[in-house]
Amino acid sequence: DMGPSTGDFVGLTFMAGEIGAWTAARYFPGSIDEFALYSTNLSPAQVLRHYAAAVPPVEIATLSFSQSGTQLTLSWTASGFVLQENTSLTNPAGWTDVSGGSTSPVAVNLGSGAKFYRLKK
Repeated sequence: DMGPSTGDFVGLTFMAGEIGAWTAARYFPGSIDEFALYSTNLSPAQVLRHYAAAVPPVEIATLSFSQSGTQLTLSWTASGFVLQENTSLTNPAGWTDVSGGSTSPVAVNLGSGAKFYRLKK
């Protein structure tokens, strides 16, 4: 049966042989991607530990820049990122890898017109 809802979590109780044998009165309006079975109820802290074990941490890169004349030097703190450039933020397909952009720092020459830079994992 549908248990109490706590924040983003909804408690569900499944009895042996019930999954897939529900009638329209007990229809589950969704899909189950992955699940785990425990012999007891989990505390909120245990649920968070279970979730954290399955979700890899997000690596954050800080992009810095300095300018000397017409040269812009871009550098970042994390590995595994590629520097990309685009002439327009309204063109999502316009992002291209900067030459040498897989290793920090990267020096680019400033020309006329706008250029936008981002790091992509």
